[in-house]
Amino acid sequence: SPRGFVDSNGTSKNRPFGLGGDIGFGGAVGVLAVTAAIALLTTVRARWRIPIAILSIGAVVAVLTSEARTEIICGIIAAIAYGGLWITSRLGTKALLSVVAGFVVAAAVVGVVVANTESGSFSRYESITSPSAAVSTAYEYRSGVIANVPKYAVEIPFGGGFGSKGPAGSFGGGEANRLNAESEPTFLLIEVGVIGLLLMVAFNLRLFYLSMTRIRWIPDRETRVLLTAIAAPLFAL
Repeated sequence: SPRGFVDSNGTSKNRPFGLGGDIGFGGAVGVLAVTAAIALLTTVRARWRIPIAILSIGAVVAVLTSEARTEIICGIIAAIAYGGLWITSRLGTKALLSVVAGFVVAAAVVGVVVANTESGSFSRYESITSPSAAVSTAYEYRSGVIANVPKYAVEIPFGGGFGSKGPAGSFGGGEANRLNAESEPTFLLIEVGVIGLLLMVAFNLRLFYLSMTRIRWIPDRETRVLLTAIAAPLFAL
């Protein structure tokens, strides 16, 4: 993918890895690792907590260096979801302290980044340095593609062809189309139509429901902690 871009001031800059063709993969793994790190802090013996806390900074750094604003927001939502699931999963005070510790570590690392957004390597994050800015940026960035959801639901209710967009669409053969697959809803509409989109939404809602209502009844506490760490990123995704 292209390795250059022009910022809002018309200045040419290098385009960081973790975007476009690189899909921000390091940040996506980091989002999963954030809640996994909190779970480890909750379950390991005391002598291991400081080393794990130090190594957990790597998860936050992975998210930040992806240069993908989506991953930053997902990481925050995953941590908040873990805190919310802590309430429903009966994880106790120890788990709450781990959640708080995780937020402190993340806030410290993010604080350093925010302090260097104006002229540093993380200037891309200027547009999400506050909740209101993040919401407006997300809307402006995705409003065009999201507007295609009702349009595609009418135009291609049964889909636009398997493998016509996304990773499979980059291979030769078949008839190319100009449909926009830059969001999960539009990609699903193109691949599997309205029914497929509705089934996927229903599947995710079912996972949310099970996470909030069933984990709490598992007898083994460690299993509850680990399942909570797996469930929390689902809300971010």
